[in-house]
Amino acid sequence: GPRSSSRGSPPSRGGGEPTIAFGDGLSYTSFAYAWASSPPATIAPCDAVSLVVNVTNTGAATSDEVVQVYAEVPDAALPAPNVRLVAFERIRDVAPGATTTVTLTVSPESHASVDPDPASVYNERLVVETGRLVLSVGGGQPGRAPGVAATVNVTSARLLGEC
Repeated sequence: GPRSSSRGSPPSRGGGEPTIAFGDGLSYTSFAYAWASSPPATIAPCDAVSLVVNVTNTGAATSDEVVQVYAEVPDAALPAPNVRLVAFERIRDVAPGATTTVTLTVSPESHASVDPDPASVYNERLVVETGRLVLSVGGGQPGRAPGVAATVNVTSARLLGEC
């Protein structure tokens, strides 16, 4: 007789949120984030931004944590990703109740946008744009994990090659 097939249905192509997103991870404990020092309010386009956070193990088990920095450039005139990972550091063996201070550096090239050259598609020009640079530091993407965020204003635009 005819054989039945149980291939299932094709994967959904919906525009919803992923069940497990990039940057998500499993942990045996929980962590809390706080600024150890305030990020700058403004930066020049060629400046690197130093972010200093305190990461506290608020759970009951000693564990590692991957401290992640994501950048958003909501005022970008050029096409840019909605959110991008711009720095990360793994801290190891954080005991319950212990706090570790972590310093992460966000370089200008990590949040620059591509400005297409009308003369040649092979000439990629990167531009640091003026406007808000939203930096989120935490255990995953903004809104998906505990963390802290700051908005830094980039005072002017500049070609990255001129930095």
